[in-house]
Amino acid sequence: MKAHTHICAALLLGGCSSSIDVLGTLQVTTQATETTDSSPETTEELPATDSTDSDTSPDTSAETDDPTDGDDSAAETTDQTTETEETSYPNLLEERQQIPLSQVNAQLNDAFSQLFFGDPNTQAVFVDLGDGSGYIEDIANGDVRTDSMAYGLLTTVQLNQREVFDKLWAWAKQYMMSPSGASQGLLRWRCDTTGTECEPVAATDAQTIIATTLFIAETRWAEAGAHDYQSDALDLLDAMTAIEERNGGVVDGVVNCFDMDALLPREDSVTTDAVTPVDYLTPAFYEIWAAHDPERADVWRDMADNARDLLSKISDPTTGLYPEFITYEGEPVADLNNYSVTTARTLLNLALDHMWNGPHDWAVEQNERILNFFLSKGLNAYVASYTIDGQPLLTYNTLAHQSLVALAAGTSPNRKYDPFLEALLKQPIPTGQYRYYDGMIYMLSMMALSGQMKPE
Repeated sequence: MKAHTHICAALLLGGCSSSIDVLGTLQVTTQATETTDSSPETTEELPATDSTDSDTSPDTSAETDDPTDGDDSAAETTDQTTETEETSYPNLLEERQQIPLSQVNAQLNDAFSQLFFGDPNTQAVFVDLGDGSGYIEDIANGDVRTDSMAYGLLTTVQLNQREVFDKLWAWAKQYMMSPSGASQGLLRWRCDTTGTECEPVAATDAQTIIATTLFIAETRWAEAGAHDYQSDALDLLDAMTAIEERNGGVVDGVVNCFDMDALLPREDSVTTDAVTPVDYLTPAFYEIWAAHDPERADVWRDMADNARDLLSKISDPTTGLYPEFITYEGEPVADLNNYSVTTARTLLNLALDHMWNGPHDWAVEQNERILNFFLSKGLNAYVASYTIDGQPLLTYNTLAHQSLVALAAGTSPNRKYDPFLEALLKQPIPTGQYRYYDGMIYMLSMMALSGQMKPE
């Protein structure tokens, strides 16, 4: 594993559907859409300082007016983009399922319109405050999390929905970012929907995604946007990786979100144990950091290599399942070694790195191992959480998990895994209490599988 000395930084539908083209033009039309609340009553168990969404609280979604009524972003949005030479990525849904891009976009179209501009009580997760800001609500918990904002930002930048992206980032900066003190510049992992009460701890995974989305936004929109994306991203990287240097050491328990000697992520801004959640290892995003931060490009590329090194050796040799936490040496952490509903996000991280920076034969081999395990349980019977040796911990699956498993299937050329793709294509857009997490992961997976999720 590579290491690097600690250095200072100078310094990711109610009654309407939409038509989204590759430039992000959104035109709302009236159309009924079949939806369902497909997730069970509980989908995640949340540690006290984790940023992941937990579906254990009652539905307290915010009451808002229909954003499609008199809102320019819902009525028609035309975003300017920066002309860049783009790499093409295959539409695996067309290659494997004969689903043309137009049909994929129609499904994405309906999902975006519903989840962002649908009925606020049962469909939408985006709340537009009408003041140039807005947030993605974790409906099941009735609050806003950096995870929910991260997935909203990642979805909207990939769909070129600049106006919505700018509103989300405006809210995050105003309410979630610590304005002063030892944590200044970090994004607090959870706030109430008014932004007045926030937990002080910053979660590493969501901030990693958010910084990445800001770099992508800079490539796509640059000065056309409402924010200085590049500067904001570098500031966030600085806060995550050099806050101890800025503070002159550990102050009020606040530490770097990354161990800059091991060049690996910590769980959050107060944890110093040499362990990390497996789904926090995001080599594809560190590569994007390297492209936008040339002064520290070697650091970020070494971090990407370290993440790949761990990811390539920690899946169970029989089931292919990943433990929830590992040490920096790659050993499972006792009592935190199950394949959880959040650990499954590792499949997204692997797929993106394989598509953008691969191919990685080891990633395909690992994905095929876990896919074989799920097939052995039955396409309609496998669930969302297991012990590492394959004993079920839940009695149900979720749309988010099915979406992530379909992504793993897309990385393998073996057609025997196509049923996972077919199953995803049959899923309706989620509604109800658990629509936030299911809906965001569904959209990201559909974009990645259709070749429309890009690092630039």
